[in-house]
Amino acid sequence: MKRKLLTLSLTLVGSLLFVAAAQAVTISECATTDPSTGSQPFNGEFTLVAQNAIGFEQGPTVINGNVLVTSATGTANVGAHNTINGKLFAANIFLGTGAFVAECHGAVSGPGECGSTFPFDASPACLATFPPLGSITVDNCVNVAPGNVNKTFSGSGNTLAPGCYRSLRLNALATLELEAGEVYRFKDVRLLAGSHLRSDTASSKATVNVNGLFVTEPNVTITDLLVNSASSTGAVVALGNANTLTRTVFNAPFGNIHPRTGTALNGCSELIGKTLTIEPISAECDIVNVCKCDPGFTPETAAPRCIPIGE
Repeated sequence: MKRKLLTLSLTLVGSLLFVAAAQAVTISECATTDPSTGSQPFNGEFTLVAQNAIGFEQGPTVINGNVLVTSATGTANVGAHNTINGKLFAANIFLGTGAFVAECHGAVSGPGECGSTFPFDASPACLATFPPLGSITVDNCVNVAPGNVNKTFSGSGNTLAPGCYRSLRLNALATLELEAGEVYRFKDVRLLAGSHLRSDTASSKATVNVNGLFVTEPNVTITDLLVNSASSTGAVVALGNANTLTRTVFNAPFGNIHPRTGTALNGCSELIGKTLTIEPISAECDIVNVCKCDPGFTPETAAPRCIPIGE
């Protein structure tokens, strides 16, 4: 059991996940929600979810969380020098040189290392329906709604009423706050360098439904959002270098999500797509009660026996 650590979730005491010593990911059941309202978001069980394939480019990427490819013929290609401190579920797993995954659940090949290996045994609840957040449909209101206009913002102190709009453009270094619990519909979204799109209430999501592309430039910050993309053309969510996502979920079940180098998924943020292309990024979730397991400990066959090593 190399480099394995155990986290006791704050929300489900006794649930198990191997993680890095200072970081962890919560455990919750696979769930569904209404994407138009954002209620009960799919949150915590997996940091990255794809239907068909996840490709990790050469690292270093560090994912402190679980990863899932739902298809019975799905693939996870973990490039060289990447680390997944959690469980990777995929029917076919390739590990490049120097890659490490704490638990591999699937058929494994390549020179990299799994801390332990199991069959492709993800919970049926996680595999039964894709996407886990329910169906996403194109909303024609962005083309035909009365008063429908493009929205462009600069500077700070910007707000926007819930509703249906055409394109959203947030200029460089601008900040826009959306109403928590409300739904916004756009034809497409572009966030320029250094801008910040966020809910107006911390830890309470606003929902953004996008028909087309959601594109960001470098150093963009996105906080407390559920973003649903109905697009199926290429990289429907393209995140620029060094973006920061906090408590944010991107749900793009028909296309590819591509976060660029330096992007940080903070506060249990998640990416859900038909396919994912992952450049060197990081993912973390702030949970306490981190323990170091006794040598040879296996959660599937033994009760937890842990020595606390700090919060």
